[in-house]
Amino acid sequence: MEKTYYIGLDVGSTTAKIAVIDSDNRVIYSKYERHNARVNELVSQYFDEILALTGDAEARICVTGSVGMATAEQLQAEFVQEVVAASVYARTAHPEAKALIDIGGEDAKVIFFKENGNMELRMNGNCAGGTGAFIDQMSVLMGVENQKMSELAMKAEHVYPMAARCGVFAKTDIQNLMARNLPEADIAASIFHSIAVQTVVTLSHGISFEAPILLCGGPLTFLPALRKAFCDYLHLSPNDFIVSENSNLIPALGCAYRAKSADSAASVSALRSRMKKEIQTEWTSSLLPLFKNEKEHQEWLKSKAKFATETKPLNKGKQQVVIGIDSGSTTTKIVAVRVNTETPTGDIVFTNYRLNLGNPIKAVADGLNALKQEAALRGAELEIVGSCSTGYGEELIKAAFGLDSGIIETMAHERAAASLMPDVSFILDIGGQDMKAIFVEKGAVVRMELNEACSSGCGTFIQTFANNMGYSVGDFAQLACQSKAPCDLGTRCTVFMNSKVKQVLREGASVADISAGISYSVIKNCLYKVLKLHGNENLGGKIVVQGGTMRNDAVVRAFELLTHTEVARSNMPELMGAYGCALHAAADYKHRTSAEDMHPASSRSIDDLQNLAHYETKQLQCKGCENHCYVSRYTFAGGNRFYSGNKCERVFNNKGANGIKGKNIYEHKYSLLFDRETVNPLDAVKHSVKVGIPRILNMYEEYPFWNALLRAAGLGVILSSDSTFSQYEGALNTVMSDNICFPAKLAHSHLKELNENPKVDRILMPYVVYEHNDDPKNTLNSFNCPVVSGYSDVIKSVINLKKPIDTPVINFAQPKALEKQITDYLKQLGVSKKTAHKALREALYAQAVYTAEIKKQGWEILKNEETEAQKTNEDKTQKPNKGLTILLAGRPYHTDPLIQHKLSEMIANLGVNVISEDIARGNLFADFKDFNLENLAAERNEAALASQDNNEAYNCQPETYLVKQWAYMNRILKAAQWAAEQGDEVHFVQMTSFGCGPDSFIQDEIRDIMKRHNKPFTLLKIDDVSNIGSLKLRVRSLIESLKGVKNSTLNIQHSTLNYPNTTLAGTPRLWYMFLATSKLIARRPWRISLNAVVDTPIAFAASFCL
Repeated sequence: MEKTYYIGLDVGSTTAKIAVIDSDNRVIYSKYERHNARVNELVSQYFDEILALTGDAEARICVTGSVGMATAEQLQAEFVQEVVAASVYARTAHPEAKALIDIGGEDAKVIFFKENGNMELRMNGNCAGGTGAFIDQMSVLMGVENQKMSELAMKAEHVYPMAARCGVFAKTDIQNLMARNLPEADIAASIFHSIAVQTVVTLSHGISFEAPILLCGGPLTFLPALRKAFCDYLHLSPNDFIVSENSNLIPALGCAYRAKSADSAASVSALRSRMKKEIQTEWTSSLLPLFKNEKEHQEWLKSKAKFATETKPLNKGKQQVVIGIDSGSTTTKIVAVRVNTETPTGDIVFTNYRLNLGNPIKAVADGLNALKQEAALRGAELEIVGSCSTGYGEELIKAAFGLDSGIIETMAHERAAASLMPDVSFILDIGGQDMKAIFVEKGAVVRMELNEACSSGCGTFIQTFANNMGYSVGDFAQLACQSKAPCDLGTRCTVFMNSKVKQVLREGASVADISAGISYSVIKNCLYKVLKLHGNENLGGKIVVQGGTMRNDAVVRAFELLTHTEVARSNMPELMGAYGCALHAAADYKHRTSAEDMHPASSRSIDDLQNLAHYETKQLQCKGCENHCYVSRYTFAGGNRFYSGNKCERVFNNKGANGIKGKNIYEHKYSLLFDRETVNPLDAVKHSVKVGIPRILNMYEEYPFWNALLRAAGLGVILSSDSTFSQYEGALNTVMSDNICFPAKLAHSHLKELNENPKVDRILMPYVVYEHNDDPKNTLNSFNCPVVSGYSDVIKSVINLKKPIDTPVINFAQPKALEKQITDYLKQLGVSKKTAHKALREALYAQAVYTAEIKKQGWEILKNEETEAQKTNEDKTQKPNKGLTILLAGRPYHTDPLIQHKLSEMIANLGVNVISEDIARGNLFADFKDFNLENLAAERNEAALASQDNNEAYNCQPETYLVKQWAYMNRILKAAQWAAEQGDEVHFVQMTSFGCGPDSFIQDEIRDIMKRHNKPFTLLKIDDVSNIGSLKLRVRSLIESLKGVKNSTLNIQHSTLNYPNTTLAGTPRLWYMFLATSKLIARRPWRISLNAVVDTPIAFAASFCL
């Protein structure tokens, strides 16, 4: 009888796996290879090899895989989902397995096997973080092969926390670790740890993993460090995992087992012929070609050539140069400019572009060495008279090489763009991992957007596809310009778009069409998804594009076609950050050599710089707060020290003892909220019941109330500990949705802690639907966020609770309803009605005192700053950032240092004062007058707090069309309106957590409020990503641009207006811009006043007949 073979074929996003078994389930042939988008070719090759091995035997076949459906149709075979195929294998070969974890090229799957024979199947739905393609990207970043990365990870000493929500976020964290020059082994281990966390978080959703666990997929089969990461995170031993020699073939083997019940059979030669038969398709596209023909492309290139900056050779003999260094997340760029009197900006004499490969200091040293060799070749003797750094590694490189200065990236890019186009209005910079959109008005940066959420649309987006398809980036970009029908690939995540690319390949699209389509997608992602720009009306007519990605003609052309504009591009767009630094150093040198400067310029050689950069590193663990950060201390040969890895600068900082700090309201707020007694010392009879309160969500608003209530009722209070990242990761397997906001995810760890605390008898998590309404006359309602209100229901469904959770429904907006609700709740705990009434009064008093105190402290910071702003040093110049205050607004839980990533402390460390939206609060003493809280305040000598008047911020009415019905939103809108109406010394910055629905309503409204008052609006999106580099970049850019505006207005206010009886109304910034453009500053000295006589620049111009 002729033998029948059973074939299982798994065509994944990046690999094609095949397994052939006989009737005894023995594997007689198997293969696992990358298909590089040539599926038909590879699978046909498999069938040729099977034919040679078995002859033209009968075969039954079943197909699976993320891109296997078309192959199944071609082979006329049954198609099954991968999870089904994997479960068939697990049930057949390893019935003892309790779960299966499968990590593929672009997908991750988990199967939980139940005792009753049922299964729960989970698959990543919206993010490909933690998959094989992610590992590939990380190995490219580190410059090592996957296997080498695994070997490195096995030698690690520390694992650093990573974002668990998204692969791109984890990538951002890893870049941050690389920029810190940490050991490669620790970085590699952190990468594998992040994959384990992402897989468990995005797929477990409330179900715990139990041993034994069957591991599936290439990464888990071939990378021991990845298996170790799962062991460590799940607290299991290696023996708890089932790893077979065929683990990388599991779905294919499952298909082979399933093929035994296939309806029809075919000979191997018949299957081979079906596979080799080409499917005829005609490709069409709705997108316009980037260029009609090569002639148009060449003419376009000529139009860009006028923005080219010439690089001149080094001269023989002595010459003075300045050096600009852009130490980016993945690359280092160096530009040397010769300074002379003939050319105002100087001549570029040297450029260097190289990968960091995890060591930014070495990359800079190698770049400087290349400059040294070039100088030796030309017989040039270089005197370095100025130096400046920017980018991710700005401060590290400045300390290492003893550079003269460092500037924020946005300012470096703006300076370089202004050299191309002096009146530039918009700069788009797209690099390898990040993108920046910079809006410029009158030479000042007024707004900036960054890709905080996603890196789809950056350079690696194109690089990934080019490499996957076997092309260099340059060749791939050139092909795009020849495309006749670019593919519309949408704006999906980098990794998920792979599947779309494979689909259009099968439909007949050429590689050129795909490359052009990706160029379109990069720009669509950038403009509409990541930066969320609305149309192009705000871009202005003077646009400059920069960054390595903009070397790609197709991307620049796609930008022009989509925005209907023409842009300026340098011949070295990837070096513009470094060039901006060099221009800054040149200007600084010229200033220092002028007669006015007390510190004349000195020169150094390249050897002098390099000798300073020899360093020793030591790993320290900071004990300054609950984070216990691992800090790297660099000690350089030049004597400089640099600390890296610290989330704050409380203990280790790089400013030295003389650094000026601003005041930070959030530090006061956190201690004011939670530094409270937990047992009432006056209570003679101690109550035995201790209630646990989690430090989460609306407890950042109402903890004073609940603490006082329970203590006054004779109950004990146990507060959960400060939030930490390790504690957060420990409860992530119970999070039901990876899209929920970080504050909600964090709640799980606090509930877990209280649930496991033997001293806690019960846990309080009130169901607060209505918060207190601060301003009932002007607001319709005071709803709470639905997640904040009802999250106790989620907790009950996912955590195996040993303690009862109390969830009384509470309405803080109606005092009578509140009184009944509190009395009913305390009655359940054995508290009498009389005691409950007394306890409620104490609770409201504690809340009123807290509200008044935090509001008072905010106003005191403002008052002190106004006084300080008027002071000057002996040389009559103001100290850096004096007079600047940022109103950092958010929801109550943004007070948690982990949730806000100590953002407020970071701003204060820049010398800027930080206040919160709490200044717009009302007066609870007056609002709860039925409880006679004022009398209680008088008895306790706190009458001054109770008698605070409602201030100007409270009385502000936002200029908005929104229906005011969300409590926290109402407060943020009031604070925004108040900040908008202040002078240039107060600015508004909003924190929001990803996934926050109510906040999405108000972002555009606040932006409009700020725009009407000629103020910038900075929105900072924060999540569990632990690298706050992008946040720091946003804030530093804002502060630098504000300093520029402030200095401009100060210069005006010190002069006098001689025009009879004329004072000018409006903001100093508006008048300065008007006077500067109308050239009146040069003709008359002016004094700008805020009193209204001539109330607009137009009226003023008319009076002068301008």
